[in-house]
Parts: sequence; C-alpha cells; structure tokens
Amino acid sequence: MFSNLRAQGRIAPGTRFQQSLPTPFGVVAMFVRPHDIEAVLPHYQKALFAEVDDIVSRVPHGDLALQWDIALEVVAAIEGHTPGLLDIFPMERLAELVAAAADHVPAGVEIGLHFCYGNPGGKHIIEPRDLGNLVSFCNLIATETRRPLTWVHMPVPIARDDEPYFAALRDLRLPEATEFYLGLVHLADGIDGGTRRVVAAQRARQNFGIATECGFRYVSPDAVPRLLDLHRQMGFLA
Repeated sequence: MFSNLRAQGRIAPGTRFQQSLPTPFGVVAMFVRPHDIEAVLPHYQKALFAEVDDIVSRVPHGDLALQWDIALEVVAAIEGHTPGLLDIFPMERLAELVAAAADHVPAGVEIGLHFCYGNPGGKHIIEPRDLGNLVSFCNLIATETRRPLTWVHMPVPIARDDEPYFAALRDLRLPEATEFYLGLVHLADGIDGGTRRVVAAQRARQNFGIATECGFRYVSPDAVPRLLDLHRQMGFLA
C-alpha cells in the first residue's frame, strides 16, 4: 500500500516506510526484576532480532527505515526511576546494548534512535532536568556502533525554552552524516512556543531538525493536518 501510494505521487518520492520498535532492554526491563534481566535479555533479544530479520527480508532495504525507541534505559536506569538499576546496568553497558540493536539492522536500511522519557497518556514519566544525560548516553552509543546512524531524536518538554536545558548539546558528538532532531513542536503553544524553544536550542547547537516530542500517538486525527502545518512553519526557523 505504501509503495502504491508513493507511485501515485500521494507520498513524496524517496520517502521511506518507518518501522519503530522498543529496544530489547526496554521491553525486558519493564517486566523482569532488575537482577534477572541479564538472564532473560539474550533470549528476548534473539527473538526480537529475528523479527527484524523478517521485516528486512520482506521490505526492500532502500524503502525502509527502522527506529529504536529508547525509553526504559533513560527513565528507569539513567534517571533512577527504578532504584539500583543503573548499578546493575551502567550507562556504558546500556550503550553497548543499544549499539548492538542498531548494528543488527542492515546497512541499506536507515536507522534512527529516539530517546524518550515515556509518554503514557501524553505525559512523561519523569521530566528531564536538561539534555545532559541524553547527550552523554548518545555519545557513548555513537562510539559503540559499527554502522552509521541516520538520525537521532531527543525530546523537549513544552515548558523548556530556557538555555540551560539545551546547554549540553554543545558536547554532542555525532558523525557529520547523522541527522539530529529536537522534539520541540507542541500543538498547545504553536508557533510562538516553538519559536522560543528553537531560539534557545540554537544558542547551543545550530544544526538540527524539528519534530514532536514523542510522535503523533496522542494527537487526535482531526489535529494531524494542523500539526503537520506547524512542522512546515517551524521548519523555516531551525
């Protein structure tokens, strides 16, 4: 269906079909006690990677983009929502696991990383203090991966249009070819709020694209055209 719509011109030429998946750790850590995660993780990872293999065997690589959604690593471990989890899984180990997931995707398929603070009911489980932890984590992942990352996305809460939130972006170390996106588009305050966040972010990093904080899942269908138009308007700012 996607290919047919693209052939008809209803989807722009060159657009890829995106499949988003939670990381193996992100699923296992949600259901398994911290000290048992290492015992369960290899088995779930093997099963999930087999599903990735199935997907990439069915969809032409040049038509496909795969995004790993990285939430439990950030919220439960790095930000401490699950006490003691970071002692068992330090940031370096979490970076190795994300890199293994990225490296499992064939080179012809675009690969993205979406860092997330959870989004149940459209609200973060924990509000980030700033982007410092995500920048440190992303830098570790970038040094571990053997294949190029196509894009990286980090969230920006609606209330954060202050310089300190973005300051750590000065230390972000991504390959030049990797696209970087900030999730600073919010329907609730539109172009005015988005402009404030773009201006604050540009004081730390000039080169970035724009996106929503955590996808379109909690946007009502009738609001999607307005949200897409907001992306178009803000795209001229970033």
